Amino acid sequence: MITIIAWFVSGPLGGIVFGWIALGRIDRRGGRGRAQIIAILSISYAIVIIATALFTLKLISSYGGTLSAPD
Repeated sequence: MITIIAWFVSGPLGGIVFGWIALGRIDRRGGRGRAQIIAILSISYAIVIIATALFTLKLISSYGGTLSAPD
């Protein structure tokens, strides 16, 4: 539950951090919710990868498609 709240408050990075914490606690103590935590981690990682790719494409396109510094 805290992982879902962290995801909404701090975005995917908070979901990743708290998701791994929650997954560790589930493994140590047992309990339910493993599938939900894995789903949150998957969605969070996908958002981070897509955002990084879009940022990289935007950065490359701002230089006119080249990686050299502008004049």
